[in-house]
Parts: sequence; C-alpha cells; structure tokens
Amino acid sequence: MEASTLIKNLTLHQRYWTIIVVLTEMDTVRNFKSGQGKIQKLTFMDNEGSQIYGIMFNEIIDKFHDILEIGQTYVISNGQIKDINKTFYNVHEKFEIILNNLSEIHVAVNHNIQSLNKKLSTIEDIMSNPNLPSDIILLVLKVHETRTIYRQRDKKSILKRDLQVIGLRSEVITLTLWESLATKEGKQLEDMMNEKPIIFVKGVVGKNFNGFTLSSTISTIIEINPDLPTTKEMMDWFNETGYRHASSNFDAYLVANLLKINTSELSLGEMKYYATKVIIKGLQQEENIWYPSCNTCKSRVTITKDIVRCSKCSKENAAYSLRYLIKLYVEDETSNAIFTLFDNEAESIIGVPVSELEKIKVTDIEEYNKIIKNSCDKEMTFIIKAQDKIYGNRTFRSLTVQSIKEDSYEINNTISKKIKLEEK
Repeated sequence: MEASTLIKNLTLHQRYWTIIVVLTEMDTVRNFKSGQGKIQKLTFMDNEGSQIYGIMFNEIIDKFHDILEIGQTYVISNGQIKDINKTFYNVHEKFEIILNNLSEIHVAVNHNIQSLNKKLSTIEDIMSNPNLPSDIILLVLKVHETRTIYRQRDKKSILKRDLQVIGLRSEVITLTLWESLATKEGKQLEDMMNEKPIIFVKGVVGKNFNGFTLSSTISTIIEINPDLPTTKEMMDWFNETGYRHASSNFDAYLVANLLKINTSELSLGEMKYYATKVIIKGLQQEENIWYPSCNTCKSRVTITKDIVRCSKCSKENAAYSLRYLIKLYVEDETSNAIFTLFDNEAESIIGVPVSELEKIKVTDIEEYNKIIKNSCDKEMTFIIKAQDKIYGNRTFRSLTVQSIKEDSYEINNTISKKIKLEEK
C-alpha cells in the first residue's frame, strides 16, 4: 500500500491514492426512479478536518456494506476523483470520490480520528460564507414550538422549529431546524431547556432573509452536549457574561450599555435584543404621545368628518382606540439614545391609561405636565429590540422597548459585573 495523503492533496482524475479518514455520515441507500440501480453517499474526514464525499453505486454498496460504521477510522485506497456538481450541496469545494472496483476499504489499525475533530466555525465565519456548510458549537437559549409552513415551490407542508442560540463570544441568533430535526432533536432540546444545552451542529448554512439566521439542511447532524473541550469553554464563558433568558415577550437578550447598542453591527432587517440600564431624561412631545389605532392591525387611522379610515386594512368606519406611542430620551455614562414605547410599556412609564391621560390634557394641563415630569429622571432597566431600518434615503437604528425592569436585581447586578469585565 502506498503512503497515505491528506484529502486536500487529492487531484482530479487521480486513480491511485490512499487516505486515512473517519466515516462521519452514511446516507441511506436510495434506488433510482427507473428502478435500475441504487446509490449511497458517505462522508469522510481526515485528521485535519477536511471532508469529502464517497459515492457508491450498485454492487460496490454490497461489497462494503458489512465493514462500514459511522465513527470508525478507515484506510481507503483508489477510486475516481471527479469534479463536484456545484448545483448541489457538497462538503468539498472541488472534488468527490466515486468508489469503484479498484477501491479498497480497511479498518485502520493504528489510527483513530475523532469524528468531531473538524475545525469549528464561528457565526462570523458563516456570515462571510453563508452557502458553505459549516460546523459550529452553540448554546441553546430558547426553543420555540414546531410550526407547519407551506412551501410554494412544490406545494408541500413542512415542519420547522426556531431556536434562539448563541455562539462562543458571539451574539444571539436564530437557528431554524427543519422536518425530522425539528421534531426529534428539537423536542429533546425543548425538554432540556433548564440545563442550558450545548449543541454541535454539523453542516449548517446561513440565510439572509429578514436578517441573518442559521438553517439546517437535509444533511445537517446535531449532537447534544458533545464531549468536547469547546463545550466546557462555552459554558464557562456563558456563565461569566450577561446573557440570560428573556421574558415571554421576547427571545433572549445581551446586557450592554448604550454605546454598545448604538455601534453594534446589524445587517438590514436583523434584530438583536439587549438589556440596558439608563436614566430617562425626557419625552418627545412635538405632538400627542398617543395616536388613533386600528383595533385590527394597530396602524394609525385617519378621521375625516367622522369617517375612520384604515389604509392598511382598506376599511372605512374601522373600529379604533387610542394607543400610546412614546419617544423617550435616555442616557447612561457611555452615550444617549431614543427609545420607542407602545401600550403597556408606555403606560408603566406614564402611570395612567392613555384614555385617561387624554382627558387630563384637555381638562387640566397643569396636572398633565406634572404627570409627564414625574415620568422623567428615573433609572430603569429596559429590554429593547434593536433593528436598522430605511426611511427615505437614510438608514436609522430603531430601538423599541419590549419590557421594563424597574428594580431587577439579577439584571442590574449582571450589568455591573459586565461593565467590570469590560474594563479589565
């Protein structure tokens, strides 16, 4: 047997070669639609973490059936090295192997490659090359329920489940699991949420639709709480940062000051959640701090000669009510910002329902001004959603309050700890 080489050294049309690899994945055998022939795909990885597909047909599948086992290390020799079809997902950027009658597969006696030795990607790596399947370690913050969506292109209903996850020294992002991963591994993770499960996701890709997210593919594999050094590193790091579970009104948040919130990178449409402790300095009062809101869609309605129109619902005589819309001027020791509040969050700042405040403004302007003044100069912890939006020809950062923690010991204590860590 000739000396072994690495996957990266294989060349196109090379007939004679030897590689030492671990079998990481083994697809089920598929029969051709014509009924004449069958195919099976294997995924191999060498000790550098490089991967390549091994494709078997017909009698070759039968030849090696009894020897192949996921996680076993093999010495593989010979076979056809061919170009990949770039239309389809592949683990190697150039080649795949067609195993044939010249091929030999033997269990490696003096070699043992761990199947999780592959170089791990970061979320930033995946964002820079989203279509390349990547392997990553993630900590699960929240598991959403399984949903059924209708796929237009093939008229099929498919299952999906969104996870809120975080990568090592990264920020919160959504990972979408599809079909069996949503129902099996997704359910396992849902049952483990009190344990802060860590997952090794093999073969994940990035998607840019209403913000950047991670997504599983038909080839994605998930291992829960893998026995890897990175698992302990992830948990130690997580326990030292300000990441915490969020309330039912939002998914997860990162403790940060206003400077971090104002300057963090966001792709258009991407949403991030933060907890931040600030002082309320004032309210924007160029006009009323409420608006007439459609009861159906909550959009602003127009009222002309007693006719109520909602352009979004395309309705006349739409039912409506007043809804708070408040712009708060806030600041901390690092920067300042404007927070937008609606409904219950706004009412908790003002202290009275919007319908009552409207009457007070009409009947007793001094009392109204007193209420507004009493809303200021408070130190509070806000959970906010940050999102970059386009208005006209400019982009601006929208900061919308999701929840308010007026006296949250856990969050405030975490913020102090976070600031001390950042100052080191």
